[in-house]
Amino acid sequence: PNLVPIKAFFHDDNAAPDLNHFASLALDGNIAVRKAFVQSIGDWLRLLQDRLDYENRLAPYLLNGVADEVEEVRDAAWQALLLVGAQYEKDKEKELKDFLEYGQSDTAEQYAIYCWQRNGSLFPHPIKGQRPPIGVRHFVRNQVR
Repeated sequence: PNLVPIKAFFHDDNAAPDLNHFASLALDGNIAVRKAFVQSIGDWLRLLQDRLDYENRLAPYLLNGVADEVEEVRDAAWQALLLVGAQYEKDKEKELKDFLEYGQSDTAEQYAIYCWQRNGSLFPHPIKGQRPPIGVRHFVRNQVR
């Protein structure tokens, strides 16, 4: 798994700690590697049969890609996130049905719309000016709670 136990950093012997290979891919100096990595993470979050078991471990790498310093990687991560959001909408159709049919009725969502309309242009590319679809918003919200 993609977990490095804290104990691994405090060996009594001179053995090197276990590496988090996903983190090294996410921070690789080669743009093509980072781009391929976020695309792969997006594919796994959509296509794995047991993706819900790994969602909380994979999503941070995709979200990290949206904040990458290189526009090409950000775009790839954003496109992958849009596809993951669309899959989320399909998977959670019953849960999102009322929200989709009746709109943004609760106060928190109305306030979020107000803030987005007021400050949406302040977001960096690729998010700038476009409010993410509901599937993306709910997927990200569930990851950062």
